[in-house]
Amino acid sequence: MTNSLIILGQLNDYDVEWLIENGVNEAKTKGDVLIKQGIAIEMIYIILKGDFDVIDDVSNHKLAKVGPGEILGEMSFIDANPPSATVIANEEAIVHAINKTTVNDKIKDDAQFAIRFYKAIATLLSDRLRTAILK
Repeated sequence: MTNSLIILGQLNDYDVEWLIENGVNEAKTKGDVLIKQGIAIEMIYIILKGDFDVIDDVSNHKLAKVGPGEILGEMSFIDANPPSATVIANEEAIVHAINKTTVNDKIKDDAQFAIRFYKAIATLLSDRLRTAILK
């Protein structure tokens, strides 16, 4: 299943519109660091265009390559720990950045959104784990 289908399969049209209205698109160039391992982030990112490498800075091992439809920063959103990997753009890319505080406020005000949003993240993480196990 593609990651954009995983996310969109859990969210309704209103949720997607809210995410669009409450975030901003950011252009990235090859080599840009979107997320730095161990450094707290304030945003959740949805990749709209381009791809990124996910790298463990300690071992310098490439953990994954992610592309359109992927959510980044979701693990730090869930458990409030700093990112466990660095994310670097492989090419020209566009991400949609949404402030975690804004998402948390929406979750507090809209329980149905919260259910769908957390289910989307859980489904995405489950898919990533299954993919990692099969490699």
